[in-house]
Amino acid sequence: MNSTCKKIRKRLSAFSDGELKPGKRSAVERHLSACPDCRREFEAASRAWSLLDGFETVESRENFEAEFWRIIGESGIRRPLWLRVVKALPVSALAFLCLVLGIVSGFYLGKVIFRNGETAVSFNVSLPEDSNFPYLDNFADFPKDSVAGAYIAVASQSVNSAKGGSK
Repeated sequence: MNSTCKKIRKRLSAFSDGELKPGKRSAVERHLSACPDCRREFEAASRAWSLLDGFETVESRENFEAEFWRIIGESGIRRPLWLRVVKALPVSALAFLCLVLGIVSGFYLGKVIFRNGETAVSFNVSLPEDSNFPYLDNFADFPKDSVAGAYIAVASQSVNSAKGGSK
């Protein structure tokens, strides 16, 4: 399929619906008369749309979703837990929950990095000359006991241990 065929096939739906401007419409007509592959594609799509036109249009009721969940509730099937929690909690409660999770995570991370007042990881950064992580040098100006310092220390230990070096 050449680029002209690709362009024409993108326009077939608009052509079928009569949405093309006269110039583009005549270009599609010319192409369809000259290209048997695109003509077959257009005829197949037209047949499919004709079949779909034979189906009755179904309009959903205004309270469809509420009715759906009522029927699901009566059947014993429950909504997923996350959906029940989100629907039940107001936005302010969800924001508070995120805040609490962030504080707990930070506290835990602090406990992991700084055990008994001492750092649990070494902050001596020594990357091999042939390191695949040159971007880690961006942390060189951060204090050694900062989160960035901890990150560079852990990352450099991973690099050193992966390359068989000392920790």
